[in-house]
Amino acid sequence: YIYMAIGVCVALYPRLLKDVLSRNVIIFWLALVPFLTIIRTPVITFVVIAGFLFYIQRYVSNAQRLFIFISSMAVVPGWFEFTIGIGATDIYEVRYWKLLVIIILVPAFLNLLKEKLRFDFVDVVFALFVFYHVVHYLFFDETQTFLTAVRLAFDVFLYHFVVYFVFSRVVRQQPREAILYISYGFVILALILSGVFVLNQLANADLYNVHSTAGNVYNLGFLREYRNGFLRTEGPLIGEVMGLLLGAAMLSLFSIKDILKINLFKFIVISCLFLLVCIITGSRGVIFSFLLISAVFTYLRIDNPAVKVALVFLVCIGGVILFFAPTSGIPVQDEFGTFDYRAQLWQTSFEFANNYPFGDSLYANLHYFDHLRRGPTQFLDVVSVYLQYWLPMGYPGLVLYAAPFLITVLQLTKFSFFNPKSAGPFVDPFGVYLALLLGYLFMIITVSDGGLISLAGLIILSVSRGLLVAHKSSLKSNNV
Repeated sequence: YIYMAIGVCVALYPRLLKDVLSRNVIIFWLALVPFLTIIRTPVITFVVIAGFLFYIQRYVSNAQRLFIFISSMAVVPGWFEFTIGIGATDIYEVRYWKLLVIIILVPAFLNLLKEKLRFDFVDVVFALFVFYHVVHYLFFDETQTFLTAVRLAFDVFLYHFVVYFVFSRVVRQQPREAILYISYGFVILALILSGVFVLNQLANADLYNVHSTAGNVYNLGFLREYRNGFLRTEGPLIGEVMGLLLGAAMLSLFSIKDILKINLFKFIVISCLFLLVCIITGSRGVIFSFLLISAVFTYLRIDNPAVKVALVFLVCIGGVILFFAPTSGIPVQDEFGTFDYRAQLWQTSFEFANNYPFGDSLYANLHYFDHLRRGPTQFLDVVSVYLQYWLPMGYPGLVLYAAPFLITVLQLTKFSFFNPKSAGPFVDPFGVYLALLLGYLFMIITVSDGGLISLAGLIILSVSRGLLVAHKSSLKSNNV
């Protein structure tokens, strides 16, 4: 079934096999399937992964590294990992995304450090966020041992700083080549994941999670959930991020369709496939994020004021119907995470923040959240990325995380409204990334971090920063 899913990707765009880089990525996806489903030995699998990644990244440019990173960042499910330890002491958790960053991005990171570095205000704010995050883990997080805190601090550096630095710098230096490869990467990733989600329905199982701890229980039927007649599945990532990834792929495809020689009919077919996959996920957030991204980009592309007003009205009505009108397919109140629960979580978080403005790493143990604990383990489900930074790190953590996104949205809004709708061979790149950032900022209000969610948002932010700085530099050069 997984091979068939990847075959769907190739069938929709056969030219993938003609390009060496994309062909290598597809072979990578195919080659790992037996290691994830039959062999299932983490040490052997990660050795094979490292070997493939080292082979693929030979003789590639920095821009091509961005393509490899995006198109293969969901090859391995998040549950597949192993721990390096000495006796009873865990030294380090090996996960796929860490190998991907170290092998694909760190070489570019080291090369870029040799060049003259210039930082704008948002770069500084983001660096402060990473620094504050690391300091919090090392000195203020009472839930971690010192060794674990050091390990987490290193992961923050890899996950946030290296990814942001490499993507923003490469786009800043090579905007046309970088945007082309990034867009191409999003398209391939979304096509493969779409095939996986559709084939999951035919198999009536979550194919990538059959052998996970949760997957064994899930696929036996105890935790199955059907919405709109579809079995809710995740594939190699959590379903909530699919709205953002599919939106990124659709707008990327539209932006470079002339370069990829995609005609209008094929573009419509692929876009309808992406919309179907959003519906299959059964997540209101995914569906609305995808529609919001599409609507924002459409709003920026049209000039008729009446049509713009009608579009805004339709989005608002659609949001109200989707989130507040109970249906048999997508219930507002259900045991899997209701909006009532999320509303109470946000209200309680404000009460907590009034008394703990700098946060508290032990917030989950305080009495504020007792009424929100769920299940036999009394687990507190913090279903918002904002809250996951705000509650343990306080207002400084929340502001430092949100500020780069909000500043970039304001700057992109200016460029999207007052600049031409194309940039060289690309169609409105500023509008594309403005729509994606708005979709991400909306989505993480009610979605917790995990399954590539914050990584996808970080990539979109860093690409946007690179685009803005590159555009400003070109304007200064033209003035000179």
